[in-house]
Amino acid sequence: MRFIHVFAAVCMAVMVTATIAPAQDAAQIIQQALQVYEDGAKNTDNYRMTAKTMGFESTTLMKKEIVDGHPVFVPAQVNESMSSKWESPQNWFRKIADRAKYDGTEEVDGRTCHVVSIDNFEGLELGPGMQSDGEFQPTWMSIALDTESSLPRRMRMKGNMVVEDSTRPMSVEALMTDYRQVNGMYHPFRILIEADGIMGPGGASEVDMAEAQESLAELEKSLEDMSDQEREMVERVMGDQLKNLREMAGSGKFKIEMAVSSIEPNVAE
Repeated sequence: MRFIHVFAAVCMAVMVTATIAPAQDAAQIIQQALQVYEDGAKNTDNYRMTAKTMGFESTTLMKKEIVDGHPVFVPAQVNESMSSKWESPQNWFRKIADRAKYDGTEEVDGRTCHVVSIDNFEGLELGPGMQSDGEFQPTWMSIALDTESSLPRRMRMKGNMVVEDSTRPMSVEALMTDYRQVNGMYHPFRILIEADGIMGPGGASEVDMAEAQESLAELEKSLEDMSDQEREMVERVMGDQLKNLREMAGSGKFKIEMAVSSIEPNVAE
């Protein structure tokens, strides 16, 4: 599950501002997006974000670090040895710019986007849990950038999950919507992540699947023992999360939505 945690964390760090002119060159599109991102990050040293994920609310403090001359927002709980390795989507963009190709435009959540992709990851390291020799080996990535604002609207990734001697395909998609301006930055207030292949035959994933099925069985048993009124209340509170848990335990597919309720810039630590 570590890959999903990392993927979710870096998606939380997406912040860009200003506008870009339409372009047809993948490297140019990416570089323009990086420039407006850095412009937007100038006046923010940190921000505290409160968000609800799978029905649970949490607060995260993101601190700005300068890595190789560029700003990166790192969760405050990440130690110093890891901060230099932490990857935001913008760090990914810098590494893939020269290898990316332009795939035209596409409508994403009602917005026209430039789509760039990469299928050559040889020698690239994309952060914790994403190294080419790590547990997830990416083979393809696609990024949809708003043609007017350069905001990342969608990221897709395909690759192989390697667990001991077992290898299986995995795909992940992140959709970023409801952008709002905060202290000169734009941040998505809703992020939907869908993954397929997180669980499957072989290795630790088989244990994860068994644990998910056991947890679901315990929950279903608890629901059976409740009164109709109690069961209705629990199902209403859990909503789609109960549906997602059932789907994950049955098929290995994973869906998670993060809804941001507030972002406070430059807070006292």
